[in-house]
Amino acid sequence: MTILETDRLYLREYTENDLEGLSEIFSDEAVMKYIGKGGVLDKAYAKLHIDTWSKKLYGQFGFGLWALIFKENNMLIGQCGFNILKETSEVEIAYLLAKNYWGKGIATEISGATADYGFRVLSLKKIVAIAYKQNQASINVIRKLGMKYEGEKVFFGKNLESFSLIPGDFYKTRSV
Repeated sequence: MTILETDRLYLREYTENDLEGLSEIFSDEAVMKYIGKGGVLDKAYAKLHIDTWSKKLYGQFGFGLWALIFKENNMLIGQCGFNILKETSEVEIAYLLAKNYWGKGIATEISGATADYGFRVLSLKKIVAIAYKQNQASINVIRKLGMKYEGEKVFFGKNLESFSLIPGDFYKTRSV
């Protein structure tokens, strides 16, 4: 099921057919360096990730991390969506891209559309984002969304930069 679409991309729910592609992305050290606790994840984890979202959490929350598809070649190139942060119970926007798709504005494009979906369709009142201080590319995307810096907080046992966004700040700079 397609969740949302942009000019170049679309998000859809994960299916079992995504296992190989997601496993390949999860196995790339450069991609996974700043995700969660940091470090590659194996194929068993990729399967658990897909099963957890597709068989439980989409229904429980009405949202999740969705498969990110590049329209030009219909390839799974990452994920984007919302997650509940265990430490704070806040709704986090999260994204992950295969290395071949870095530097093309894709993270900014899909995270903007996802934030809009969160506010307009899901009626979220606040979205947060977290990032490793060293991950300046991700922090740049977060800032382009209009997120406000909230300081350093502990997630996954690590000190991470924390940001938040409310609808008024998001739509201030957009004509959606």
